[in-house]
Amino acid sequence: MARAARKEFEGVGVPVESLLACDAEGPDGTELWHCVKLRLPPPNGKFGMVFRIELRDGKPTLVFAAFGIRHHPPEAKAPTVYEIAHDRLQSS
Repeated sequence: MARAARKEFEGVGVPVESLLACDAEGPDGTELWHCVKLRLPPPNGKFGMVFRIELRDGKPTLVFAAFGIRHHPPEAKAPTVYEIAHDRLQSS
């Protein structure tokens, strides 16, 4: 699912109406400043993609940050897509 979505988005772009702003500071301790999310499958699927908005050649561009499960049950030890994106963006 992630590869197919990414290939489509790289070819034709991401539907702007599907993008939602990420919380700059999430309740789970994540910091996703200048990031947007996309739920898969739309409109409210269990998977998500996170993109960082960057200026490239003076144009806003979406840069892929992470794909994964949006929310796990409280007892799960696996990271959410938001935690994965946070970790990747903090280390870049």
